Amino acid sequence: SGSSCACGDGTPRLCSPGTIAATTGLSECVPCEGGSYQNLSGTTECKPCLPGHFCPKGASVSLPCEAGSYSEATNLTAA
Repeated sequence: SGSSCACGDGTPRLCSPGTIAATTGLSECVPCEGGSYQNLSGTTECKPCLPGHFCPKGASVSLPCEAGSYSEATNLTAA
């Protein structure tokens, strides 16, 4: 887990930031859902977006809300 193997390739590749492999044997890594992010490589789960931030699908960082806006909610997909 935390890596993928392309079809016919026996060498696992770590998932890049913004993607995960929750189980072993995946042919490709899956992007984090909107409202979550992952800033590290080779992981098995995404982190919830932080309060005052938003996270589009496949986010590798939690992005701050636009100036003049704020939300206490977590898992926001847009500003």
